[in-house]
Amino acid sequence: MIGLQDIQALVTPAIALASARRAFEALATSGAVSQPTPMGWDVADGDVHVRGAWLKGSPIFALKAATGFAANRDRGLP
Repeated sequence: MIGLQDIQALVTPAIALASARRAFEALATSGAVSQPTPMGWDVADGDVHVRGAWLKGSPIFALKAATGFAANRDRGLP
């Protein structure tokens, strides 16, 4: 399993910022970003959203999954 410390050892803030800048510049200027329509659906007591993108020519792609369960606060959960 990869933990937060493993990621922080490999991806410094400078690397993360440079990567984000490159991606946003490509999205804004070159059309070199493949970005499918985000997916989202309702699940019991919450919702799930999934997004992804790929910088054409890059060996790396990114996926992001986010969930929201508003009633968790009332249950004493994060």
